[in-house]
Amino acid sequence: RATQDYPLERFTLGNGTFVEGKWVFEVDARGYGITAPIEQLSFHDHFDVYLTITRPCVRFSEVHESGECTYLSDFD
Repeated sequence: RATQDYPLERFTLGNGTFVEGKWVFEVDARGYGITAPIEQLSFHDHFDVYLTITRPCVRFSEVHESGECTYLSDFD
């Protein structure tokens, strides 16, 4: 029931570059649509996408200050 195509919305977070290492990229996406008995309450083609990009690290209380950690890729 799509009635029109919308342009892609692209954006760059920060400067768009990542330092070398292991990163975790998680995608949570959901599509919605409902045809209600009353047309004004119907909606179609609603899609939400959430991206999470993290660089896993571990904190050693003996050597790290608050907010510091060692990236897991440093152990390779």
